[in-house]
Amino acid sequence: MKNLYLTISETVSENAPFFILYTLFLAIGASWLIIYDKGQCVLMINSYHNFVYDKIFIFFTEAGDGKYFAIVLLIAGVIGLRYMFFGLAAYLTAGIIVRIFKALIDSPRPKGFFDGVTELSFVPGIDVHSWNSMPSGHTTTGFVIFLFFAVLIKDKRWSAIMFVFALMVGISRVYLVQHFFVDVYFGSIIGVLTTLLMYSIFFKNPTLQDSKFLNYSIFNKYFLKE
Repeated sequence: MKNLYLTISETVSENAPFFILYTLFLAIGASWLIIYDKGQCVLMINSYHNFVYDKIFIFFTEAGDGKYFAIVLLIAGVIGLRYMFFGLAAYLTAGIIVRIFKALIDSPRPKGFFDGVTELSFVPGIDVHSWNSMPSGHTTTGFVIFLFFAVLIKDKRWSAIMFVFALMVGISRVYLVQHFFVDVYFGSIIGVLTTLLMYSIFFKNPTLQDSKFLNYSIFNKYFLKE
């Protein structure tokens, strides 16, 4: 297998639109985290609550739910087992990392943090949690899902759109008062690094590239003429 750093660098270069935007996000986000306290972003976004935004951000937070990705992986598995196992490995690995950090850090979410200090606006029908804030699991999953699409889509111009969708999942978690921006920031890093690592393993590793099992395609076997 090529040097892991080189294979990941290749993937980043191949998906430049996604990673240019993501680098900007990391730079601007880091500046925000240095300048402002962690509750500032929640309070700012919370002041813009309205019915339309409620529906938009509920949609995007649902997009970061693993149950919908499971459907995507089943479809991907029909096209090729490699795609399914790549996505599954990225999702499960990222999920384990998130759970470990949540258990270790064990920090309050905005609802618990601001309880008795500031009155917040909540979206009706959303069960808002008070603990295990860092990092944002939905954001991690969102970046896994949309980077999964970005690296597999041939027209890389779409990868910029995939980044926007992933970012909207993260913003939705702050809008719904489920997380601080810092949770979203580090959740995105976990999602991106995990997906890059798994893509390198499943698509850049010569041993796995030659795997008959991973190269098996139900679609090719039963739906394409030879």
